[in-house]
Amino acid sequence: MLTDFVAEDASYLSSFRTGEIWRVPLPTLSDEVWMKSPSSSERYRVPVQDGRAVHLGVDAGFYSLEVGPKGAHVTSEFAANLADREESSIEPQKTIVVDGREAGPVTGFHIGVRSEWWVVLLLLAAAITTIEWATYHRRITV
Repeated sequence: MLTDFVAEDASYLSSFRTGEIWRVPLPTLSDEVWMKSPSSSERYRVPVQDGRAVHLGVDAGFYSLEVGPKGAHVTSEFAANLADREESSIEPQKTIVVDGREAGPVTGFHIGVRSEWWVVLLLLAAAITTIEWATYHRRITV
């Protein structure tokens, strides 16, 4: 009863980081655990320790975990990625370090309106085409 409060939900498996040993919680207790990696179409047997499948994750992608005897197995999937917690931190930094040196303030930008001549030329071409169409259908320039 007490284990119900601390047991992990094996139906939801978040992602694992590659290059580490994974201890994947099993949806049911069994010694027959098979895994299929994203780089292989064949499944292979994985050892179980303390109700968890133990595996050294190398490939990034989606893994399939089959627990139980064939025909009555429970399948779950989880992802493995190369994400680094330090790289994924989106907290704004006070200073930016580029190539070992602290970056200076941004200079060389001026606030102003850009002159886009292609927009004027496009509108002029559209106006000429409209006038040509109107005069042709009114039988003025036939």
